[in-house]
Amino acid sequence: MRRRNSISIIVLLYLFLFVFKLPIEVEHVESYPVTVYPTNGWPTATPEEVGMNSTQLEKTTQFIVDHEELGIDSVSVVKDGYLCYEQYFEYYDHSNLHLIHSATKSVISALIGIANSTGMIPDLDEPVVEIFSSRTIQNLDSRKEAMTIRHLLEMKSGLEVNDFSVPYFSENIAHSDFTFRTNTTNVFPGTWVNYLFADNDFTRLMVSSDWTQFALDKPMAVEPGTEWRYSDCITHLLSAIIREKTGMNTEAFARQYLFDPLNITDYLWWEDPSGLSLGADGLWLHPNDMLKFGYLYLNDGKWNDVQIIPSKWVATSTKDHSGRGIYGYQWWIDGTRNYYYASGLGGQLIFVKPDINLVVTFTAWEGGEWITPDIVFTSFILKALIEKDTSTPVTTTTTTPSSTTSFDSISIALGMIILLSYSLRKKRKT
Repeated sequence: MRRRNSISIIVLLYLFLFVFKLPIEVEHVESYPVTVYPTNGWPTATPEEVGMNSTQLEKTTQFIVDHEELGIDSVSVVKDGYLCYEQYFEYYDHSNLHLIHSATKSVISALIGIANSTGMIPDLDEPVVEIFSSRTIQNLDSRKEAMTIRHLLEMKSGLEVNDFSVPYFSENIAHSDFTFRTNTTNVFPGTWVNYLFADNDFTRLMVSSDWTQFALDKPMAVEPGTEWRYSDCITHLLSAIIREKTGMNTEAFARQYLFDPLNITDYLWWEDPSGLSLGADGLWLHPNDMLKFGYLYLNDGKWNDVQIIPSKWVATSTKDHSGRGIYGYQWWIDGTRNYYYASGLGGQLIFVKPDINLVVTFTAWEGGEWITPDIVFTSFILKALIEKDTSTPVTTTTTTPSSTTSFDSISIALGMIILLSYSLRKKRKT
């Protein structure tokens, strides 16, 4: 009778624990909140702590070392707000600023969005020629009069452009000549123009005395809004519009409304002969600050609970406006794989993949082979994601691996053993 009572007490205890699921804590569980604001520097974590595989990431390193022709000199990965992988190659390290080339365009897009939200550029459908009504514009016709700020953002200006006719850089810049390529004291275009091919719009823009006028004077090829045509001249006009509408040079506007809130203090932005910050190129950043810019977009434009860029602008500017599924408002996109990216000549890249809370940046020397997104980002870094983590919603908390065991599994196992033991004893008696 006493034995039956003991079994009954154990069964009741099991049922009590199972219902209330009391945890058995073996060791402390450290959790990483999804929203982290690295204003004063990136917190770090191991790849495994944020759901990535370090062995796979090391394959990324080896691939870059084995393929020097790609010219990759840095790669950084932020997952769930934590810097979990960072590599610098050959001569480059994070203490150096890096020219990000056309990734500058995505920063210009952000600044237009900020100016739009503050009422300084209230109407994206305002005709461009009206903004520059004090200038005498060549090749003016009804098509050019219909060209708007939105058309420039979409790269559907209708202007006759020629940015892809020939390779951008000649082969005269040596791979090892890091001193030349990182000399931020060079006045742009300065010595660089000697290393560019002449049959290219950007080269001709650089040697002109008035870059804004050069872009405005270009003839029209098609009706604005009808055909996607990538052009550096177009984005330089956006920089000119920021200065015209806000009364501030683009760099000063960026410093006040974008860089200062993110604590981006060490940077350089080349200017045209009029002192205007270049729109299509010319911004120098540290890789960790490139990550900050991508992370701001990952968090829908919010930083330290302050809305720096309107969330609607983030969404609108990173969806397709090209009609080809490749380009938003100065951002490249891959809608089929749910990521978008800022891209600059030679491999300056900022990838943002919101569905898995991931930001990845690359920098590279400009004479290298062009890096397509699939080479390293898709083929290596995305493969480093631990499978179970890819289905985790962005709004949840990622937890570090530990030896803590859920009481659910213990309680079920214990209950089965007790019930089986009780039934066997009962069977013996009968």
